Amino acid sequence: MSTVLFWFRNDLRLHDQSALHAACQLGAQHLLPVVCLPDVQATTPWGFARIGPHRRAWLANTIQNLLKGLLDKRSQLLILNQPAATALPALARAVGASTIVCEDIAAPEEQAEVAALRAAGLQVRTVWHSSLLHPLHLPWPVQRLPAVFTPFRQQIEQAGLQPAVPLPPPAMLPPAPPNVPNDWLGDPTQTLAAFAGSPTAADARSAFPYLQGALHGGEAAALAHLQQYLAR
Repeated sequence: MSTVLFWFRNDLRLHDQSALHAACQLGAQHLLPVVCLPDVQATTPWGFARIGPHRRAWLANTIQNLLKGLLDKRSQLLILNQPAATALPALARAVGASTIVCEDIAAPEEQAEVAALRAAGLQVRTVWHSSLLHPLHLPWPVQRLPAVFTPFRQQIEQAGLQPAVPLPPPAMLPPAPPNVPNDWLGDPTQTLAAFAGSPTAADARSAFPYLQGALHGGEAAALAHLQQYLAR
């Protein structure tokens, strides 16, 4: 395979990113990272917005930090303001890719997205990294998970299971393909600014201090917060 798409979903980071390591190990000549923004107009069956201004601002900040991390590794990040089920097959055709690698998410809508990509003819390789212990390593099937914590803990300890050591960021990434059409590129900063929107007076009065400079989304801010938290 010459080009593989790597689809960032929930885990918008380079550290401890098992799926990204798996994508790098496929031996593809080119790797194209991509993220699909959620629909800001979408509502729930109960009528309220699925993503509010706080989450939009936080997510935009997080993706901006991810973009910087990828650029530092001489890669890039396509930020698509379209549903993954339609955008990724079209992108794959445009760059000659047939394989997508992404994290596995045990939720119905996320599973439906993967099913739609496979129905479109793409090979989708999913990698689980949403729990400290991998489900396949448990001493029983997930369907027989103990109902309370103590039996769970006791059986895990008896089995000698330990969480995997966190993975470092990949030392290097395969380069992005040179044939990405211009209509897929665009200005990521403008795309994220339009997605985040402008704060309103109500946002400024919010009890959630997401407009304060000390509150940032993204991997770099998370690692810094963890370091200062543990140092205390």
